[in-house]
Order: sequence, then C-alpha cells, then structure tokens
Amino acid sequence: MKNYTYILVLFVTSLLANAQNTDKLQLVRQPESVGPGAHATLFFDFKSSETSKIEHQFFIPSNWRILSEKVFERKDGNRYMFTISTPKETLSGKYPIEFTINTNSGAYTEKLILTVEERFQVELEVLDHKEWVKEGDTLVTPFLLQNLGNTTEKIVLSSSKGQVLNEKDTLFLAPNTSREILVRQHIPVTNKASWMTTSDLSAELEGRNPMYDVVSIPVYSNSSKKADPYLRLPIFAGIEYFNTKYGNEQYNSAQFNIRGSGHLDFDKKHHVNFILRGPNNIHLPQLGSFDQYSLTYENKNIKVDVGDYLLRFGQLMEFGRFGRGVKFEQRIGEDRWTAFIQNARFINTQKGSFGLGFTKVLEGGHELSLRYMSKKLVQANEEFWSNLTGVSGRFEFKGLESYTDLSLGVAKGKVDGAIYNRLSYSIGKLRLQNEFIQAGKNYYGYYTNSRFLLNSVNYQFSPKLSAGVNTNNSNINPSLDINVFATSPLSKVKMAYLSYMPNQKNQFFFNLTQQEREDRQIPASYHFKESFLNLTYSHNSTRFALTASTRMGHVNNLLVGDASERTASYNASISPEVALTPWFWVGGYFEFLHTSKFSQTNELQNLLYYGGNVRLNVNNVISLNAMYRNNYTPDQLFQSRRFSNGSLVFDFKKHVLSAIAGKTYIPVSFTESKFSTFFSIKYTFRFDAPVAKNKNIGHLKGKLVGLNEGIPQNGVLLQLGPYKVLTDGSGAFEFNNLMPEKYILSIPSAYELQGVKTAASGPMAIDIKADTTLVYDVELVRTGSLKGQINYDLKEKYNFEESEKGKDLLILAKLSNGKEEFITRVNRRNTFNFGEVKPGEWTLQVYLPGSQEEYEVENGTIKIQVEPNKTEMTSFTVKTVKRKIKFTGQDFRLSSNKK
Repeated sequence: MKNYTYILVLFVTSLLANAQNTDKLQLVRQPESVGPGAHATLFFDFKSSETSKIEHQFFIPSNWRILSEKVFERKDGNRYMFTISTPKETLSGKYPIEFTINTNSGAYTEKLILTVEERFQVELEVLDHKEWVKEGDTLVTPFLLQNLGNTTEKIVLSSSKGQVLNEKDTLFLAPNTSREILVRQHIPVTNKASWMTTSDLSAELEGRNPMYDVVSIPVYSNSSKKADPYLRLPIFAGIEYFNTKYGNEQYNSAQFNIRGSGHLDFDKKHHVNFILRGPNNIHLPQLGSFDQYSLTYENKNIKVDVGDYLLRFGQLMEFGRFGRGVKFEQRIGEDRWTAFIQNARFINTQKGSFGLGFTKVLEGGHELSLRYMSKKLVQANEEFWSNLTGVSGRFEFKGLESYTDLSLGVAKGKVDGAIYNRLSYSIGKLRLQNEFIQAGKNYYGYYTNSRFLLNSVNYQFSPKLSAGVNTNNSNINPSLDINVFATSPLSKVKMAYLSYMPNQKNQFFFNLTQQEREDRQIPASYHFKESFLNLTYSHNSTRFALTASTRMGHVNNLLVGDASERTASYNASISPEVALTPWFWVGGYFEFLHTSKFSQTNELQNLLYYGGNVRLNVNNVISLNAMYRNNYTPDQLFQSRRFSNGSLVFDFKKHVLSAIAGKTYIPVSFTESKFSTFFSIKYTFRFDAPVAKNKNIGHLKGKLVGLNEGIPQNGVLLQLGPYKVLTDGSGAFEFNNLMPEKYILSIPSAYELQGVKTAASGPMAIDIKADTTLVYDVELVRTGSLKGQINYDLKEKYNFEESEKGKDLLILAKLSNGKEEFITRVNRRNTFNFGEVKPGEWTLQVYLPGSQEEYEVENGTIKIQVEPNKTEMTSFTVKTVKRKIKFTGQDFRLSSNKK
C-alpha cells in the first residue's frame, strides 16, 4: 500500500512540474507603429495552471500614459489588455516596452519595440491684422507658426514686402511648439486716395513644399490735399551735359529733353506719348547722344507714330529699324491695317522705305497677314529699290503653336526669297521647339544670305527636374543699326542638359556641349571647335546671390588651320553678390581660363577676367549702380562691350539729378574699333500739366450720430482718403469737389475719442459718383471691454506632474458677433483681454488649436452681453480629455502570427 501511495505522490509531483514548465507569456498582437499623440492597444496572454498570487508590471517610456488596462480570466490563464498613449511631442524612433508576470514559480517577461511614426504637421496662419492702415505708417502683422509634428523642422522665413522682426531668417522649431512671427513693413506714400497692400510670410522647409500666407489690408492717404478736378499729364523736362572721348577726339554737347506719357481724358480712351530731345549731337549714336522727336497717339481703333520711331514690319522685312517718318495703324473689329513711311537714320546702306500691311483675325484666334514693303538701298555707290511682299500666319491648336512668315523680294532685276518659322508643341511634360530662318543672297530684307536653325526638346520630369537637347546653327546677316551694340558671329552648337532645382533658392545645371564659333571681324580674333562638360550652380536668397560654374573639355583652334592639334581647356567662374544692408549690395566677378582657342599660334594661355558691381537704393531717393570689368573674352564682345559704368541718381519726386559715367568699346567697321569714355550730368523737373477738367465732380456731407450718451460731436476730425475736415457744433461735416472714386472714410484716433468707435464693421467705404451729393451719417457708440481668466484641471492617473499644468499650451480666444471677429492669444498669466468692444451680444470661444485630442475647454463657447463703459469678466477651465473604452459584449478571437 505504501508503494502505491509513493507512486501516486510521485505522479502528482511530475504533473505539477510539467504544468509549471508549460507556463508561458506571449505577446498576442503588436501594432506595427503608433503616431505621436495617438494610442495603441497591446494584448498579452499568460498561460498557467496557477490561479493565485499572480502579479504583473507594465513598463512604458517616461511621459507615456496608460489610458486603460483590463485582465480577462481564462481557464488556462489570463489575457491582459493595455491601451497606451504617446505624447504629441514624442520624437520618431523605436521605444522599448516591457511586461512582466510574477508568480510563485518565477517571473516571466515579454519585451517589445514600438515604433513611433514620423509626423510632419507645420501650420502657418495670420494671427491678427489691422482693419486698415495709413500711408507712411509702419505695419506690423503677427503670424502664428506651429510645429504639430514630432520632428524638429528647419524653417527659413522671408517676406516679399517686409522683414521678419523678432526672429532670424532661419529658425529651428521643436515638435509641439509654436512661434509668433512679426512681419514689419513700411507703407509708402502714393498719389492714390486708397489702395490695397499685402502682408505676407513665406516659410521654406528643407525637403518639403514651402508654406505661404498673406493678408490684404486697405490703405488710405494720410496727407491733406486740395481737391483737383483736372486730369493732369505728367511731363518731365530737363537739360543734359554730355562729354565723350573717342580715341583722341573729344566732344562736348548739351541737349534739352522733354518727355511725357498719359491719358488725355478721364475715360482713358485717348493716350499720348512724346519725346523731344535735341539739338542733334550724333557723334556717337551708340551712346544715345542723338536727337529724337517722337509722338505716339493711340485710342481704341487708331495708333499713329510721328517723327522718330522703331519700325517692326514682320519677321523678315524689317525687324528693328530706327528712323524718321509716319506710321499709321487702324483697327476694324479685330482686324488691323498698317501703313508707314520712314527714312532710316543709323544705317549707311539704307535710305527711305514705305509699306502697307493687313492682318485678318480668323475664328479661334488664328491670324493671317499680308505685307508689302519697298526700301531704297545703297551698295558700292549703287542705289536700287528692294520690293518685298510677304504673307504670314499664326496658328494655335491643342498645345501646338506655329508662326510662319514667307517673303519674296525683287531687287536689281533678280528675284529671291526668305522664310521664317517658329513652331512649338507641348504634350504633357514634353515640349518641342523649332525656329528657322533662311534668306537668299539676292533677298534684301532685314536678313540677307542668312541661315538659322534652332531645335530643342525638353522634358519636365517634375517641378524640380528637367532635361533636354538643343541644337543651334547660326549664320545670319542682320542689317543692324549702328546704335545697336551687337554683332552676329557664326556659330554651331549642340547641347544636352539636365536641370535640377531642389527649391526656389538653389539650382544645378549640367550640360554636355559641342560648338564651333567664328569671328566675322577682319582680322578674326577667334575660330574654334570645342567640346566640354559644364556644371553651373546658382543660389538666390533675400540677402545673397551666387552663380558658379566649371567647364572642362578640348579645343581645336582653327585660326592656325583645320588640322590644328586638339588641346585641353578648363574654365571656372564665380560671381557672388551680398547685401550688406537691405539697401546696399556688393558683388564680384571672377573667371579663369586655361585654353588655346584665342591664340594665333595655338598656344595654351592662362586668362583671368574679373570685375565688380555695387547697387545702392536709399528710400527710393538715392540710388547708385556701378560695374567694372577688366576685359571680356573675344567671343563675348559681340554681346557686351561696356567695361565700366556708373550712375548716381537723386530722386526728389519733382526734381531729379543724375550723373552717368563709363568706358566702352565701340566698333565702327570691320577694321576700326576704339575705346570711348563718357560722362553726362542731367537735371529733370516734373510737372503735371492739366489736359482736361472734370465738371462732374461729387460731394459728401453727413453728421455724427451718437447711439449713447456723451458722444463728442464738435471738432471731431474725419478723413476721406487724402482729405480731412472737422465737424461743427452739431456734428455735421462736408467734403466738396471730389473726384468720382472709391474712398475710405475714417476717424483718426484721438484722446477725446477713447472708448468710442464707429458702429460700422470694418472700414467705411464711400463711393463718390459724378455730379452727385452723397449723404452719409456716421454712427458712434460707447464701447465696453471683456476680460477672461484660464484655469486648469489636468489630473491624470498615469505619468503626470502637477508642475506641468498648462505648459506650452497654445490657447486662443475668439470674439465674434456675426459681422466682426477678433482673435487674441492667452498670455503667460493665463488671462486675455478684448478692449473697445461694441455693445451687443457677442459669442466668446476659447480653444486650443492642434491640441483638441488631448485637452478640452469646459463650456468653451458662451454668449456675452457687452454694455457701454463696462468690463465683463469671465473664466474658463482647461481639462484633459477623458478617454473611455466601450465594451459591446461581443467575443473577438485574437490570433498571433507567431508559430
């Protein structure tokens, strides 16, 4: 019997041991990740035959909270459920969590890693703004910048019209924090009675799209002016002294200069533009010292140019000729007639010309033009007429744009022609372009014996990335006026490029290029073939600009023969520009070349080019611009020949004094070019000449009406746009001789008007009609005020310290009555205040933007009756949002992916 008892005890002990060995703690379900300020639910299963003396511990990161916990008893153990929440400011990353079961037989621990997601949420909004502002004032607009995400953001701040007042250009905004950004700007003084200005703020974030917010604010004039019923034409009259030195010859001259531009009637149907400059001092027309007498008149149907004007008559016949004569344009519906007579002034090979053209606008906006022109030319002491006819068409359809010009010319008994075509086609992100010019040897239009071909293919992969291929073959002979600083070298270019713009401030441009360029001057200073790789970087910000490039390749110098040896070529350039102050910029230019392409003997040369520039503008009164270049590469001289240039201007609105000086390189012919230095000083006076009188002026009269007792009436200053008047003893006021226009009527702040406001919401807009007297009474009311106090009730079961009460909470108070709305921020003393509130019923709302999931305001919206000369007091309580879990009674089977 004892043996059986011993065997039974041994068997039970073995069963208990096996049961103890089968105890197991397992994580049933783990969420992949959780967001900041969000919650997650974890389930743990503990399988055990033991039902007593089971204790558990749940460890989570500091400042995390356990919203709820529940234990479900089962036959084979327990199931534990925990709902936890992460603080909104939790940074992204991996966080350890540990759950431990303690029993008589031992401790069991399950560890896991919970990933907190990266969340980007930056918000920018106008916090408050003025209802209107006066000219000459300083406008300060507060913007609210919030980082509601869980990553620290690098933000670059800028404003297009003002400057950031209380922050640096670049700030680092921590998670769950906010900044009040103040933008300050000066409101300029204009001649307008009222206009609109904007206050804006841009926030650029690394690797993200920029943010932008803007608010429009009415502006009205702050200066007292007499009503002027006349329409006036601004005219500038001045005198200029000019000194030039060309080679060893020196010239001195003086000229008068009168110019004006504007409308001749109040309906703006007739416009005139004129220039009178003389006498004639045409020593160096390239420097603009020639005389000019021009008059342009235009209305809805007619445009007339008389005197000196620039003629453009098609793309092939005459693309830019300055001369003296008459040009007439007539519009009949959408169709246009053109007729002209002109004597060319600055080209030795051409004298008189005349022409006639007609343009028909077809359905869909397409155009068809017919032209005839005849010009008298001189070549080798021989005079002859070139008679030109042409037809051109413009066509647009579903991304396809085409312009074609065909011309036929008869001169010296020979017939020849020319063609111009420009074609572009866009489909999605792909854009194709083609431009083509072909002119025969016996065609004497603007081009003669010319060929030009441009092809380009561009694909825009994204707003930041584009790529393309270009080819350019130029062998054109334009008949340029001698006052134009340009020549046309022979060139052939093939290029493939890639452009990357990571943001609005930075751009990278990479290109692979093959080109051939030949100088047309005699003797030629360059003729080379070149292949190179080029990388250009450019940066533009509010206080700094930079362009830098580097080029590497090979060159064949064809000046020494077609079989010249290919040599290596290297080029590097940089041109920085920095704002020492917002109104003073200084820049430089540096370029180094290691090449043989400009050598007459194909020797490698080290060439250094440098220069600088200065820009200064002080309150639009004093402006200075100056530049200097020590030299240009020979193939750049066909575009620019100015080695130094400086201008200083003193602009006092009515009086302007300016001085210009410089040094330039002037080509006279293929064999003659000289340096020229020049200096001029000019005085200009502005006056506004009356050209029409408006007899249909308007008037405004009214009275101050007090809705409460004690409203002042006598001697109150009112301002209507730029005009000011004082009320009489009865509160009456009157504005006379007003131009028909929209004005802003306002009452400037004064000591005797403290606690008094107009009953109207926002600015009082007055629309003055012609030949009408408008009666407008201004209602004034005594105001009250409102003050509030914020209390806190932030008790929480887990992970909360009393010292954190209200820490870094953004709380706003909004007061509205359906017509007006005011917003203020609760200060650090947990109070807020609204002063000078109009009497009546208002709705007051206190809320926490971006924190509604975690905090709530008890009775956050209330109605308040504001009474004159009284202060209403109120208080609100901020509480932590209570989270509840509702059990439906349904059974859910949870499974684990673990096997």
